[in-house]
Amino acid sequence: MLMETTIKERTGEHRRIGIYNIESKIWFVERNKKLHFMKLLKGWGLDSKIYDKLKAEYHLEAVILTETSKGRVYKIKVQTIEENKIYKTFHPHRLQLFIPEKYWELIASSRK
Repeated sequence: MLMETTIKERTGEHRRIGIYNIESKIWFVERNKKLHFMKLLKGWGLDSKIYDKLKAEYHLEAVILTETSKGRVYKIKVQTIEENKIYKTFHPHRLQLFIPEKYWELIASSRK
């Protein structure tokens, strides 16, 4: 069963940030490296509130991130996230957790 993961914007609107597969316990997210990659931390960010909820209530095991501009697909296990996460807040966004790119496993690449 698939479940949308959404955040509530300041405008009151909900924005989808991913899909969670309840059976496989994998959170699927898409990110554009130009917009969502934190150069200072050399890592990808995830919404910490959604991450914590998926981990606590749905037993999240892994995240699969598709980098949309280059077609690369990365995977990371929750244990690796827990060992390497860095929390940052950048207004107007909510608290984010960042995991340096070196901890993400490249599992597919469709474009050069």
